[in-house]
Amino acid sequence: MDFKKASFRNTFLVVLIVSVVLAFFYNSMIYGPRKKNLTKLKTELKEAQTNLDVLKARAMNIDKVKAELDSLTRMWNVLKKYLPTEQDLPEWLREIADAGRRSGIDFLLFKPQQPISHELYTEYPAEIRVRSGYHELGTFLSFLVNLPRLTKIRHLSMNTFKNPKVPAQTMEVSFTASTFIYMPKPAQAEEGKK
Repeated sequence: MDFKKASFRNTFLVVLIVSVVLAFFYNSMIYGPRKKNLTKLKTELKEAQTNLDVLKARAMNIDKVKAELDSLTRMWNVLKKYLPTEQDLPEWLREIADAGRRSGIDFLLFKPQQPISHELYTEYPAEIRVRSGYHELGTFLSFLVNLPRLTKIRHLSMNTFKNPKVPAQTMEVSFTASTFIYMPKPAQAEEGKK
């Protein structure tokens, strides 16, 4: 075949076929893989940007979180003062007895009970039964709930009492008074030391 005599049409067809073959190879060997890689990189960039935005938001809140932690730590240190240690238990029991004497009540029973362990604290109850007048009882209970250590009154039972020899004592009252000691689990105690 003589290329000089080839018609314009034949030349155009050859150029077109060569162009299509080159375009196919370019697309399948160079452009296609790069496009997939570019799509993958865009997805990774979008995920990284999202993660960065989340981290920036957290970083902006870190001062707020630190301030809240400081506030909670100060509050905890104040509240710890109201939770006795085991060494404070005899003093707590003496304070209850003193409150009874100051109120003018008669103790019929004042019996510390076995401690009750809970998840984060131990409860130390004392069973109490007294005879008194109405106002003396109110004064005594007021003293109890205003002790320097946290004191909880529960199972309060009131009955009338009449004795001509002691007319001021009109009530016989029994209840349980409890205080609490913070006792973290061993793992939590170790974390608190760090």
